[in-house]
Amino acid sequence: MFFPIYKNKLTHTHTRVCAERIDVTFNNLDSNVPTTIGELSQLEYLVLKSNEFTGTLPTEMGRLTNLETLDISDNKKIRGLLPTELGRLDRLGTFKAHSMSLSGEIPFEFGNMSKIQWFELSNNNLNGTIPSTLGMLSWIEFLLLRRNFLTGTIPTELGQNTNLEVLSLDRNKLTGNMPDAVCALADYVSFSEMQLDCDVGCTCCKSCNQGFDDCG
Repeated sequence: MFFPIYKNKLTHTHTRVCAERIDVTFNNLDSNVPTTIGELSQLEYLVLKSNEFTGTLPTEMGRLTNLETLDISDNKKIRGLLPTELGRLDRLGTFKAHSMSLSGEIPFEFGNMSKIQWFELSNNNLNGTIPSTLGMLSWIEFLLLRRNFLTGTIPTELGQNTNLEVLSLDRNKLTGNMPDAVCALADYVSFSEMQLDCDVGCTCCKSCNQGFDDCG
């Protein structure tokens, strides 16, 4: 069952629906994401993007183990930590949580998202280091972490992601050098783009970003 609600200007949420697909894109939903969403055990597709949701992400989302797509992007009033329980979603192929107010570290448990292809946490307030466990995401094609406050060095383990097409790490506070193993990804036909700050040494980068300008 597909339960689409698109540009309908709803003002509240009701999740007690027997559905496999829910899309509430571009509404005016302004409550917390309900904890009862974890009861939708058959849900495969959940898109909550471009609303006015508030509060934090419920840990109950980690019970949606049939989920293949989760897009909660562009909800700037959602704050707090990323629930570690989301790492249980091992069928997830797309995870988009950009343009929000999420803070704290990226949980190392996200390395258990073994089917993930699109992983995006850009434009948040995330800090800490990039978990080395993201190198376990063997299906990943898009790893987008730009515009956060991530620190430390880029993990060598990311070089294991041989299906990677786009790696976006710019507008962070990363230091050190791009690992040779990650640079080696540029030799793969599928790899097309690497976005990085000039503060990080990179022998394989064609250009880098400094502030809002490009330097190379």
